[in-house]
Amino acid sequence: MSMLSANDRFEILDLCSRYNNFLDRGDTENLMECWTKNAFTFDSPWGKFTNWEKLRQFMTKEMHGGKLAGKRHVLFNVVIREGDDVDTAFVDAEYLVIDKDHLELISSGSFKGDKVQRISMGWKFVARSQKDDVLLPPSKSSAPQMQTDSQHH
Repeated sequence: MSMLSANDRFEILDLCSRYNNFLDRGDTENLMECWTKNAFTFDSPWGKFTNWEKLRQFMTKEMHGGKLAGKRHVLFNVVIREGDDVDTAFVDAEYLVIDKDHLELISSGSFKGDKVQRISMGWKFVARSQKDDVLLPPSKSSAPQMQTDSQHH
């Protein structure tokens, strides 16, 4: 194991933020620049991808009229762990997906054990494992409903 510098941690956080920003903007080309082109794995709710071009095609379709269109991706509780050598690290994080037009929560989940690698062009994703949480629609939720002050008589 090696020590990650503060700059390494910043660059890895920046990679995660840029990835979500590119998702939100529908920018497939820059999104794909967040990945190494060879020997990567994306294990997602939509399937497992190991081919860069097939992932690019899938993301292009889904960001332009598919599941990912019109969404905002919020990443939080990001933890960066040292990797096996000076050029690798692991990232765990939680996320929310929000419908941008209706400000409704669409889904939540986590990334666990994502592997990032430093290459000549900066830090890139080598492996990501995305797991959606199971959400109930608000009308079926067993959570108690809060009353506002105006509802009290």
